Amino acid sequence: MDSLILPGHPDFYPTLYGHLPPVSGGQEHINFVVRPGELLMSPVSEAELRDYLNSGEYDDRLSEIGDTDELDTD
Repeated sequence: MDSLILPGHPDFYPTLYGHLPPVSGGQEHINFVVRPGELLMSPVSEAELRDYLNSGEYDDRLSEIGDTDELDTD
C-alpha cells in the first residue's frame, strides 16, 4: 500500500526536491509515470511502463503538457 508523505514527515522535503525515499518490496528499479489527467506520479512495474509507453497514454500526457515534438522519420 502506498503512503502519503505529508509536511513534517522526514521524507517530505527529500521527496519534494526529487530525492525519493527508499521503496520496500525488494524491487531494484521503480518506475514512475504521470497519467493523462493526473498531476501526481504513480509507481508502475516494468510491464506497466511498457504498456504506458506503447498504448498511447504517454503521447496523451505529452499533448497535455504541450510537448508536441515528433520524431521525423523521413
